[in-house]
Amino acid sequence: MIKHRLHIPPHRWTDCILLQAAEKHYLIDVLRQPSDAVIEIFDGSDRTATAALHQENNQWSLRLIESRQDPDPASSVCLGVALLKGKKYDEVIKQATEVGISSFQPFLSERSVPKPEKKGLENKEVRWRALAAEAARQSCRTSIPTIESLKTFQAVLKQDQSPYKAILHAGITKATLHNWLDGLAPPRHTTLLVGPEGGFSPAEIEQACNAGFEPVGLELPILRAQTAAVVAAAFICCRK
Repeated sequence: MIKHRLHIPPHRWTDCILLQAAEKHYLIDVLRQPSDAVIEIFDGSDRTATAALHQENNQWSLRLIESRQDPDPASSVCLGVALLKGKKYDEVIKQATEVGISSFQPFLSERSVPKPEKKGLENKEVRWRALAAEAARQSCRTSIPTIESLKTFQAVLKQDQSPYKAILHAGITKATLHNWLDGLAPPRHTTLLVGPEGGFSPAEIEQACNAGFEPVGLELPILRAQTAAVVAAAFICCRK
């Protein structure tokens, strides 16, 4: 049974893939894999392969044995989450990737506290993509969620084209996420928006409703923003 996995971006796939320094460190120094050890690699776009480690002089490489293309999932889930304080967004990226989210949409809402500068935002997006790739590796996913560029809340409402879209609102008690999902016909290509620590403003809820979003609740005690995002993501992905 193959226990170890490694993400190799699509542009590097050949019959013999030279390992970069970080990959060599992970497989040889950390996992202590010997030459000819067989691991699984994936490109993040549903292609996977078995590959054997090979050493020639001081150069390590992976030689493909067998590759396959897994079919795309029948449904997709876009999780839009307002920027959160500190490293909370990192946890959302990691945990929602593990449960099966297809894409992330960061956005700025009325009550968002972080207001990152361009350089800081670029660094965040690089880190988020790395975290998503690592979470996909650990959870044995064959695809890595895409992470869209930061938008305003109004831009997200205007641009989203999902047939099914909802906005999480703590004030909703009867129109639950559970009931909303029960009324959707598969395949369920859905978008769910989750607000910042202070939640959405009444004006934003109204704007979302006017844009075709359904306000839904969770039938749970009041959750922290990052917890609500992951719980809701898991619930939707389980119902795909």
